[in-house]
Amino acid sequence: MEKNILFTLLHDVWGEGTNESLRLSMSRLDGETLAQSDAAALSKQVPEVPLERWQAWCNYFSPERYGLREKLLDDLGVRILLFCDEDYPPSLKNIYRPPAVLYVKGHLPEVSRLSIGIVGSRKATAYGKNVAYTMAKALSEEGCCIISGLAKGIDGNAHQGAIEARGGTIAVLGCGIDKVYPRANEQIYAAILAHPDGAIISEWPLGAAALSWHFPQRNRIIAGLSEGVLVVEAAKKSGSLITASLALELGKEVFAIPGLITSPESVGCHRLIKDGAKLVAQPSDILDEFGQLNLFNEVKPLEVASHLTPEQRKVYEAITGVPQGVEEICLLTKLPVNTVNTVLLELELEDLVIQDYGRQYSKA
Repeated sequence: MEKNILFTLLHDVWGEGTNESLRLSMSRLDGETLAQSDAAALSKQVPEVPLERWQAWCNYFSPERYGLREKLLDDLGVRILLFCDEDYPPSLKNIYRPPAVLYVKGHLPEVSRLSIGIVGSRKATAYGKNVAYTMAKALSEEGCCIISGLAKGIDGNAHQGAIEARGGTIAVLGCGIDKVYPRANEQIYAAILAHPDGAIISEWPLGAAALSWHFPQRNRIIAGLSEGVLVVEAAKKSGSLITASLALELGKEVFAIPGLITSPESVGCHRLIKDGAKLVAQPSDILDEFGQLNLFNEVKPLEVASHLTPEQRKVYEAITGVPQGVEEICLLTKLPVNTVNTVLLELELEDLVIQDYGRQYSKA
């Protein structure tokens, strides 16, 4: 019997929060001993684990359960990595309470690849979603792997951008790997697995629900896998700030995207910048920190807008990446409000401009 499959069953019995006991046990027990020994013998080999836990394991385990678990893992396409395995991600071995068992679907990118975590608010603005998507895609085009948590808002847009380029992405779940949470990101979940360098991972047992306390724990894995963490949007008490703090504790680089000073979703980013996080305005700001050559091909606005009418071009060139109101665009272009409104709608239909709350417009 395979040790890896046996430890998923042991994970079920002992439940969440038993990492230390699991790591200790897998360092001293082989599969045959775990499957065939009684509680007293197991307790003798790993006395740090209470006898009651070993008794619970012996009461639960059976060859039939093993066979069902083996088939389930095979049907789900899930691979098991134990802390003691050679291919267990080395960057996770140094984090606080490293996962004893990792459930993996898809293909983990090469360890040598630069990995950047991109995290942020679930209640992201259109500006934040656009920045997360474009940053992730640009970094992925340079071969970077994007790490995030598959949540709504910033996370989902970061994964979406990453899978549209070669670098790929890893999604770290706050639930069992056999669940898609939130359901709204089901298509992204599938697209990650379809990417040659896309993977879904979880430390939680199969079937585990997405409980609120799982997500702060998940953040330590995102920080551990990433060489640098970019926070795109974060409210005052955002969980993304936990990820940034964990990254700093691990000696990782922390980056932040500035936003509108009036936006509550940018308060956390501005605080990070005040505390020393590097302000990021373009992907090269991140790559330069790691000594990686920036190969991006800048596209000039006139090249993008070459097919536009004179009025459309005038409005497009007046708009920046920071959301602007219609009145401000009218002042910059010296065009009447009716004309600007018509042109903005035309540019939206061509996906050149996006509209945020309060009829604020920015470049897509």
